[in-house]
Amino acid sequence: MRPLAPVLVLGAAAAALQGCGGERPEGPSVVLVIVDTLRADRLGCYGGPEDVSPELDALASESVVFEDVLAPCSWTRPSIAGLVTGLHPRGLGIFKEAGDALPATTRTLAQELRAAGWNTFGITANPNINTCFGFDRGFDTYIDSDVVFEFMDRGDAQETYAFGHVTLPRSRRVLRRALEWAADHGDAPGFLQVDLMEVHERERQLRPEFRERFEGEPDQGYLAAVAQVSHDVGRFVADLRALEGWTDALVVVTSDHGEALDGDHAAVVVKPHGDLLYETQLQVPLILSRPGTLDARRIPDRVRLIDVMPTVLELCGLRPSPDLHGVSLAGLLTGTSLPDLPEVFVAETAWREREKLAAYAAEWRYVENRDGHPGTDPVELQAAGGAEDGAATNRIEQHPEIAADLARHLADWERRHPRVESTEGEALGAPARQQLEAIGYGGD
Repeated sequence: MRPLAPVLVLGAAAAALQGCGGERPEGPSVVLVIVDTLRADRLGCYGGPEDVSPELDALASESVVFEDVLAPCSWTRPSIAGLVTGLHPRGLGIFKEAGDALPATTRTLAQELRAAGWNTFGITANPNINTCFGFDRGFDTYIDSDVVFEFMDRGDAQETYAFGHVTLPRSRRVLRRALEWAADHGDAPGFLQVDLMEVHERERQLRPEFRERFEGEPDQGYLAAVAQVSHDVGRFVADLRALEGWTDALVVVTSDHGEALDGDHAAVVVKPHGDLLYETQLQVPLILSRPGTLDARRIPDRVRLIDVMPTVLELCGLRPSPDLHGVSLAGLLTGTSLPDLPEVFVAETAWREREKLAAYAAEWRYVENRDGHPGTDPVELQAAGGAEDGAATNRIEQHPEIAADLARHLADWERRHPRVESTEGEALGAPARQQLEAIGYGGD
C-alpha cells in the first residue's frame, strides 16, 4: 500500500494567530486518539479481561477514567462529528454513510484550538472521516486515509478499497506519521488527532505476534485486535511523552462507538454496529491523562462523547461556546464543580433502513425502533447492564410507567432538537456503495 495522502490546509499561519494576538498560548498540547469500534468493557480498566489491554490499563491507572460514557450514534461519521463539535449529530444533518458531511458553518475542536494559536495535525485510517466529509476543518495538515471509495477523487498516493486485497492503514504507520509531526512541532502547543482502524478490521490487520492470541475464546479476533492496538497506543504515548514540548500533553483516548459481538443479541438480526442503540454499540472508553496536572481517579458519573470537545477547550484555558449541546467536564476532573448534565441521555441512528432513537436513564434504556427491525419491538424498555436482546428482554409490560415517562422525555427532546435536512450530496453509484458495504457501512 502506498503512503497516506496528505491534505494541506491553506491559511494556517494566519488562523493560528487569530484570537491570541500572535502570542504563544499558555494551554497544553493535546492528543486525541480515537480507536474505532472499541467497546469499553473489553478493556481491563473497564472490567474486561486483564491480559487484553495491559498498556491502556497502565495508562488508565495514572489517568482520569470516566466509567460510563455514551456515544451519540452507533456508527462512525455521526459519532465522531458529535465528538469534535460538541453537538448532537441530528443538528448537523449527518445520518447516511453515502455522503453526509460536516456543514461548513459548524466549528470543530481543531478550528477552535488553531484559532487560539495551537498547531494542528490530523490523520485518519478511516475514509469515513476523510477531507471530502469536512473532517479536515481546522487542521494545518490533515492526512486522509489512503484507501478511498470510488466516488472520491483518487490521488496519486491513494488506492480504492478492495475487500481482501487492499486493507485500511495500520495503526503503527498512522502513529509513526503523528510522531514525526509532533517531533517537528514541540516549540508551541499542538493538537494532534488520530483515528485507528485496527479493532474495526479485526483479523485482517493482525500482526503474527497477535494472530494466535486468545485462541479458543469467543471473539478471538476482536480481543487480539484490542491487544494489538493497546500495544501500539501504549508505545505511541510513551514515545510522544519523550519528545520536547509533549511531556505534559493532555492525552485523550476514546472511541466512536462499540460493537455487537458473538452472542450479544441472539434474537436480533444485527450488524456489528450502526443497527442498534444498545450498550454494546454505544458505551465507549474515555481516558484523560496529563502528568502533574490531572490526578488519577475514576469518575462513575454518566457522561457523553459530545462533552469531550468543551472539556478539552476548558482544560486548554478556552471558553466553550454556550451553543454547544455538550458541557465541560473539567470540574469533574478536578473535583471542583459538577457539570450541568441532563438526567437522561439521548442517542440516535438513522442510516439506510435503520431508524432508532434511545433515551438512557440511570437504570433503564428506552428505545424506539422506528424501522421494523427483525427481533425488536417498536418500543422497548431494557434494563441497564442487562442482555438487551430485542423483544426477548423487553421489560415494558412490567414497567409501563417508566417507559411512558421516558417516552415523554424523548418526545420533548425531539421538539427541542429538530432534525435538520441531510447534508448528502449526489447519490452514489453501485460500485461506491458496494465498497462502503464491504467494510460494514450499509446493507442488511
